[in-house]
Amino acid sequence: MKLLDTPTENAFDQLTRLACETLDAPMALVSLVDGDRQFFKSHAGPIPEDFAVQRESPLSHSFCRHAVASGEAFVVENAKEHPLVKDNPTAREYGVAAYAGVPLFSADQQVLGTLCVLDTKPRHWTQEQLQRLSALTSVASSLIAYRAAALDSAAGADTGPDPASVERSERLAEAAASYLAQLDAYRRVLARVEPTEQSIEEEARSRAALLAAEDVLEAMLASAGTTEASTSAETATLLAACRDHADAKIQRSVAVASFQQMGLPLEEVERANALVVQTEQEVRFALRGYLMKGV
Repeated sequence: MKLLDTPTENAFDQLTRLACETLDAPMALVSLVDGDRQFFKSHAGPIPEDFAVQRESPLSHSFCRHAVASGEAFVVENAKEHPLVKDNPTAREYGVAAYAGVPLFSADQQVLGTLCVLDTKPRHWTQEQLQRLSALTSVASSLIAYRAAALDSAAGADTGPDPASVERSERLAEAAASYLAQLDAYRRVLARVEPTEQSIEEEARSRAALLAAEDVLEAMLASAGTTEASTSAETATLLAACRDHADAKIQRSVAVASFQQMGLPLEEVERANALVVQTEQEVRFALRGYLMKGV
């Protein structure tokens, strides 16, 4: 994949910063797991100084290798009590107490590493937080897949990768991740039951940030397509999928509240949750498809 030992890139740094912000975690990594080490393509927050300088650590210090081995999300709420990592030097020597990592996949579904968040205090990772992390990981996987395709194309043409295309792909990934984060933040504001003067002002600020992020994403998508018609259709598909997913999460929140307060049948909650899972997959598919085809 030609990712190991490469310089930092703004698109990946944007994703790790967003992971910290949206999960309220002090540290985040894009970690690529090799045969005897893990390489940090990006990191945000105060990771151990020697790791930050070398941008890698041995597998003996890796939590991410467990997510890579299973191909599934790996979640640790208290490292001292978790059988797989309680003796890990990162937990003993550097005080990492909680971890959540979602696997990064190549286009042919090989597990490459993770996008992960870490905390120095034990904590419970909520299902909503893990869903947000999974959405950001999908963006990172799409960016990696595009880079690989661009490198293959350049190799076939016996030329280096087009710098303009690489920069455009990075900017598009940043815009998509920012839009998803702002959309999620706005829906959380709307989900509050009792409006106050402060919440109304917060809603206005959040809506303005969402609209600005949407304008940036629409402009990026429109400029990346091969034809105006296909670009317009792909833009509409991606934005509609994002909105449907956000609406589904609001419906689930309402269903859960109704179940708790008014005895709504549990089946309604289950249906609402299934819709959230379905729409999340549609967002991932739409974003991955556009990054692979549109740029």
